[in-house]
Formats: sequence, C-alpha cells, structure tokens
Amino acid sequence: MKKNIDKHIKEYYENLQLDEVTKSRLISSINQNEKQKSFSLRVYQYFDELISYRKLFLTFTSIAAIILVYFGINNFLNQTEDNFSSAILYRVSKEIAMNHNKKLSPEFYSNSFSKLNTDMANLDFTIVEPSFYEESNYDLIGSRYCTIQGNIAAQLKLKDKEDNIYTLYQSAVTEELEKIKDKISERNGLIIKVWEEKGLFFGLASPVNIK
Repeated sequence: MKKNIDKHIKEYYENLQLDEVTKSRLISSINQNEKQKSFSLRVYQYFDELISYRKLFLTFTSIAAIILVYFGINNFLNQTEDNFSSAILYRVSKEIAMNHNKKLSPEFYSNSFSKLNTDMANLDFTIVEPSFYEESNYDLIGSRYCTIQGNIAAQLKLKDKEDNIYTLYQSAVTEELEKIKDKISERNGLIIKVWEEKGLFFGLASPVNIK
C-alpha cells in the first residue's frame, strides 16, 4: 500500500509544472527514500538469516555436546568397571596363590568329588567335577574348607603324574566374582586361572613351569 502511495506521489511531482531543478530535487528525494527502505529491508533480511543460522548452529552445537557427554560418561563407566574387575582379579588371584603356597594338608581325603561333597556338609553349594578333570592327568587327593574374599569355599588338592601339586577352588558365584570369570594371571610364581562353570566360581593354581 505504501509503495503505491510513493508511486503516486512520484508521478504527481513529475506531472507538476515545476522548474527542472525543483522537479529533479523532489524526484531525487523520493528515489533516495526508496533506496533507504530497500537497504533497510536487506539489512533486516540479513540479520534475520544470521539469527536463523545462529539458532541452527546452537542446535547442532547442543546436540554435539550431548553426544560427547554421553560417550564420555559411557567411556568413564567402562573404564571404571574394567578397573573394578582388575582390582578384584588381583585380590582373588593373590588370595588363591597365598593359600596354595601355604601347602596345607586336606581335612578330608578322597578321590571322589561326590564323597567330598558329602563330607563337607557346611558348604552352601555342591562340589562338582570340573569339565577338564575327566580328560586330565590329575588325581584328586582331598579337600579342606577355605574362603575366597570372605565367602566359604572348597580348596581341593590335585596331583598330576609327575607329583606336581595343584589347588582347585570352588565357591558360589558372588556379584564380585562374576566380574572376573574366564581370566588367567600370574601371581607369586603361579599361574592362576579363574572361570565360571556349572553355576560355580572356579580357581586353579598351577606351577608356572607346568603347561
């Protein structure tokens, strides 16, 4: 509407019987006014687009920040869990090696897992024969009560054909022990293998030089 008014004003002055200088000044003033409005419009459009780009940039920046925080927290939790698992493995393997090196005699002598299970009635789990035993060169000598990280366990004594002594541990699976299943480490001159089988936690202490 305002553009039409300006146009009519411009046409009006053009049709006036004015001297050329006055007419030129009036028309020039009107043209200048139109240029200013056109410039103002371009400035407005520029800042409007700039604000839109800024909003878009801030949106992408926020999304990127959320993603980075998520992966950062996830990585931190994974590292924390790995460190926790490593700490438990260290304590358990150290305890298993220490008990093995004490070379304590069995409290109950038998070459039968089921017989030892009957003899050790205070256990809160059932002693089982591990899967490796049947095809191994081990002979079961006997067992005694012990603990692993404060949990009651069976400490079974094994012997191979060369009279090397091994110690096999069995206990119920606790929340801590579950985090270190299927691990092998070396501690105090022994190979310590821990794993989970048949619903129980197992630990085997073997001399380093035995393969």
